[in-house]
Amino acid sequence: MTTLQMHCETSGLNHYLYVWNNNTSGWDLITSTVFEMKPFQGLTLTNNSTNGGIIYDFPCAIVGNVNANLDLVDGWNSFSNSYTAYADIAAYLEGILEHYNDDIEGTIYTYKKAQETTTEESWNQISTADVRENELEDPSLLKLEPMQAFIIRKMTAKTVMGSINYEESVWNPAMGTTGQKAPRRIMDMNKVVINLVDAQGNEGRFTIREAAEFTADFDNGYDATLYESTSKFNFYAATDYSNQFQIATDDIEGQVLTLATKDETSFTMSFSNVRGEKMALRDNLTGDVIEMTEGNVYNFMANANEVSERFTVVSAAKAPTAIENAAAKAKAAKFINKGQVVLQNNGRMFNVLGVEL
Repeated sequence: MTTLQMHCETSGLNHYLYVWNNNTSGWDLITSTVFEMKPFQGLTLTNNSTNGGIIYDFPCAIVGNVNANLDLVDGWNSFSNSYTAYADIAAYLEGILEHYNDDIEGTIYTYKKAQETTTEESWNQISTADVRENELEDPSLLKLEPMQAFIIRKMTAKTVMGSINYEESVWNPAMGTTGQKAPRRIMDMNKVVINLVDAQGNEGRFTIREAAEFTADFDNGYDATLYESTSKFNFYAATDYSNQFQIATDDIEGQVLTLATKDETSFTMSFSNVRGEKMALRDNLTGDVIEMTEGNVYNFMANANEVSERFTVVSAAKAPTAIENAAAKAKAAKFINKGQVVLQNNGRMFNVLGVEL
C-alpha cells in the first residue's frame, strides 16, 4: 500500500507522539522526526500533565502519492475521505463508471446525522445520474468533506481492486459551490422524484427515470440500490437484481413500489424534478390515483411493521378522472372481519396491507 511521509519538528514541545501497531495491538513511540505513515493509520499524542491546555503547533507536511488501490469485499464497502480537502463526488462517480462499470455501483452513500426535526440517523444516497443532472435538493452533497464516511457496493463476485484517485477528484475551491470536473449529461427522458415525509419528519425519496436508452436490467449510475439502514421506513422497487431506491427503465408502466414501515404513521407524498410525459401513481390500498406533478401532494396512513406493494406506476393518460375516481371509491365499503379492517370493492376483499383475501 502507498505510504505517506510525514515530517514533524517535535523537539522542545515536551510531548510524546505514538503510532498504532497492528501486530502488537499497541502504541509505538515515534522517536524520529521523519517516518512512513500508512493511509488510515492512527496517531496519538500525550503530554505532561503540567502542560494541560497548551495548544501545540506542528510544523508538518505530508508528501508523496496519496492515491490507493483497495481490495473490495463482496457487497458493501465502507470508506472515508482521508484527504485534507473536499472531494468532488461527480468526478469520483464518473471514475467508477469509467474503470469499474460492471463491478462497482455508480452510487455512493454518505452518512447523514439526525436533523433538528428528527432523531433518525440515515444515509444520503447519491448516484451518478443525480450529479450529472445537477438536481440534488442539497448542493452541498456534491462534495465529500474531509473525513466524511461513505459506502459503495461491489456488484460482482470476482476480485476487484478499487482505486481512489484523490488528485483527479479533489475539489477546486476556485470553482465555487457548483463547479465540478465531471460533465453534465442530461438526456431526454421522463423523470420524477417521489418525496415521502412521515409524521416524525423522517424523509425518503424514490426516483423514476424512463427513456429508450435504458433497459429492464441494471443500468449502472441510473439504477441505484437501497442501502438497508435503521430508517423508520423504506420506499423502493423490488426488482430481480436488487431492491432499488432509484430505477431507470425503458417502460415504467406497471412498476410496483413497496412501502416498509416500522411504526404506524401518516405520510405526506410530494413530487419534484418532474420532466417529460406525465405519470401517475395508484394507491393499491385506497384506490386513489395521484398525478405526479410539481406541487401535487398526497396524504395517507400506514400501519406499523407494514411491508406492502402499496403503489403502482400508471400512465397519467390512462388515469381515471376525478369524477370516475370518486365513483370507484364510493363503491368501496369498509367493514370489520374477525377484528381486521377490510376493504371490499366490486366483490373483492383486501386487508389493510392491500393483500387480496
